[in-house]
Amino acid sequence: MASKDRVACDSVALAVLKRYGAENKVALPYVNKSVWDQPQIYYAAELGLGQAEADKISVIDKDVKLMDEIKSNWV
Repeated sequence: MASKDRVACDSVALAVLKRYGAENKVALPYVNKSVWDQPQIYYAAELGLGQAEADKISVIDKDVKLMDEIKSNWV
């Protein structure tokens, strides 16, 4: 992944982790919590390090398998 926006990049990375965590039945709090409710995402956005509103972030994928599932964990 690449982005000039740290929060946007981290939020998508977290969605990837959530997707694979759920697939592998990982029982950790981040799997069941919204990306946007994660403390590090919320706090980073509060500090002005990036965008924390999904509708203002554009995710461009190039032939990424399972991207629809990943995006469903992101929003």
